[in-house]
Amino acid sequence: MERTILVDNNIILDVITHDPIWSDWASDTLLQLADEYSLAINPIIYAEISIISK
Repeated sequence: MERTILVDNNIILDVITHDPIWSDWASDTLLQLADEYSLAINPIIYAEISIISK
């Protein structure tokens, strides 16, 4: 059975905004989790990020 982790918008924003405190941790953690799990975001998280990242 495939396991999936829902990634919170704060983690994604740390990566795409290159947050000076959290981006390295967030990137490394996502890469580690992606080796073992499927990563997912839901439509609400996607919508929140699409507005902020423009």
